[in-house]
Amino acid sequence: MRIGSWDVQTILEGNFLLDGGSMFGIVPQALWSRYHKPDHKNRIVMALRALLLVGQDRKILVDCGIGNRFSDSQQKIYKHEQTPGGLVGALAKLNI
Repeated sequence: MRIGSWDVQTILEGNFLLDGGSMFGIVPQALWSRYHKPDHKNRIVMALRALLLVGQDRKILVDCGIGNRFSDSQQKIYKHEQTPGGLVGALAKLNI
């Protein structure tokens, strides 16, 4: 996508699980679960994406990711999975 003089790309870093009810609030599960199938704990898959802006002789990375600092108990809850190589690998594929 292009915004003004900037090229904007999303970079998939991985995914994690989050409670579907917390994401959709007052929307009944019967409605949102048609499009986002929850697991047995009512969690849905959420993508972790960073934004890469390229332009004006600059590269800017906007990353609000969750990193790799989860404790064992947090990892059991959120099931964080990085794409192969993670963010660093994705940037390397773009020669950054």
